[in-house]
Amino acid sequence: MTFEPSLGFRVSHLDLNGFKEKGSELALDVDDNSATRRSAVANLNVAFAPVAMGAWQLVPSVQVGYERTLGDNQVDSQSHLLGLDIEQRAAFDNRDPFSRGVNPMASLGALSLGAEVGANGGGDSHGFNGGLKASYAFKKKTGSRKTPNQQTPQNPMWERACSRKRQTSQHQTD
Repeated sequence: MTFEPSLGFRVSHLDLNGFKEKGSELALDVDDNSATRRSAVANLNVAFAPVAMGAWQLVPSVQVGYERTLGDNQVDSQSHLLGLDIEQRAAFDNRDPFSRGVNPMASLGALSLGAEVGANGGGDSHGFNGGLKASYAFKKKTGSRKTPNQQTPQNPMWERACSRKRQTSQHQTD
């Protein structure tokens, strides 16, 4: 079992130009909106022992997280409809959201396939997320690359170039 704790800060910024909805007699005229949100984040990922499934290897894992909004946690927007001013507050208006999820990962040699399903919430707000991922670990060639100055003497062109340099340096010293 592997435990991977993490602590950090998240800064997210919204910069939205105003716009007017189209296609309806009740179209909103939305004002510009700019907001920055800062949070402290703590997460814990726990990966369990790999399970053999034929040639595949399955590694199940779970994660839990907590986020604390620093400063103002409200995101408000203003708009206009038929001459009336409208103010809206963001639907996810919570200072202390929690998250949790599961992440199974299956590997076959260099190929890894995974999925993640998660949920987050706090107060009266909640949400769900999911995703798929695939990766391939390319193998690095064995041996080292050599620069022209590190060529081996078995290379005939390199031997000729070295002998020319030696001959030139001998003529200059004579």
